[in-house]
Amino acid sequence: NPRTAWYRVRMGFSSIINPLYLASAKPGSAPGHHDVTRFIYFWASPNAVSMIVTNRIPLEIVRDIDQPLAREGEFWYVASLPDLEAWADCQEEPTRSPVILLEDGKALGPAHSVHDYIRALGCGRFSHWGPHLWFSTSDNSDPLTNGRRYSIAVLEQPTGPGAALSSPGPADLSVTHNPRKQFDEAVQYAVQVADAYLAQLDRQGVAVKGLKYLGIGPGNDFAPQLVLASHGAQVTVAVEFLPKWDPEYHPCFYQAFLGRWSSRADAIKAVLEKDAYDGVISLVTESVERLTSIKSQSFNFVQSNAVIEHVVDIEAGVEELARITLPGGVHAHQIDFRDHGDFIRPLDHLLVDPVSYTRLRSEARGNGGTAMRMPEMISLFARCFWIWQIEINSTAPFEYASEVRRRLPSDSP
Repeated sequence: NPRTAWYRVRMGFSSIINPLYLASAKPGSAPGHHDVTRFIYFWASPNAVSMIVTNRIPLEIVRDIDQPLAREGEFWYVASLPDLEAWADCQEEPTRSPVILLEDGKALGPAHSVHDYIRALGCGRFSHWGPHLWFSTSDNSDPLTNGRRYSIAVLEQPTGPGAALSSPGPADLSVTHNPRKQFDEAVQYAVQVADAYLAQLDRQGVAVKGLKYLGIGPGNDFAPQLVLASHGAQVTVAVEFLPKWDPEYHPCFYQAFLGRWSSRADAIKAVLEKDAYDGVISLVTESVERLTSIKSQSFNFVQSNAVIEHVVDIEAGVEELARITLPGGVHAHQIDFRDHGDFIRPLDHLLVDPVSYTRLRSEARGNGGTAMRMPEMISLFARCFWIWQIEINSTAPFEYASEVRRRLPSDSP
């Protein structure tokens, strides 16, 4: 059919419990897209990264919680930290606080937890918000009577008003923070991602030269996207909260990248000369669901890594992705279904009341991920795309998944 436009879209999932799922959707199922057929190949990157809190963390300051503890619910308690209010989480910066809660010297978490999660689930979740520390114990026991010592650690030394705190604490909580190592790891990760992008395009038979490429939410640096631009791609990056060019960081980062990159890098050299991205790649400060400055059928390759689960209105985002794709275009996306507030117990968010979770997710602008499961996501994409192939790169332990399944409400989807 000469009127049929073929789309092969590679979508990846860091999935929990869901099985391998293959499906195909009928063409013409999406409003406004009746003459096209699209394929989606669900694909998972081999470089998925998880962060967990361990007992050995980069501590600068430790002190006991010496303020009176008040019980605020079945599992959660509150302590006063008025001298650290200037660094507490807030609506504008919900993950700003450097405070870590310790129980007998062991780190609890996750930090920055949604308050309804602390109240409903407990298990060590905490939040430093305003002048207070809202928290729960590791086993949901009462900190007023369980005989354990509760203290706080500050990951970075605050400066300014209220910065005077007590001296560093136990030796087993020694400082392990290494900014240089973190920088080197970030550079090496960028090299690996750039290599993976080029290899992926080669496997799909997609020519980089002349490629109309859109990268969605790539992070603080755009090295892989600049590599594609160096190979002749017309690169656009769309990020709702676009990281600004930092003259104290980006030049050093890209110079270090060049030291480890042996292929074409003209675009990286260009941004270093300009000390800016202007004229090298295009930047769009818009969310996935509202790419209003981008014309329909603009790109033949669209890519994201752990972005779709943070889109506030995923349904609208899928429609936008369909709208901006050229006939014959390829998408590559990795979607992470875990609770981003707790990678240790990554399914606990499914136990929160759906109405409350929807409200909380909206208030947090999707920062905690999504409770949508793989079949639901596939069904949503199938309105606009053919489902081509799915690969899974992460599953929850069977015992934990079974526990969550037993605790799910009887009417849970």
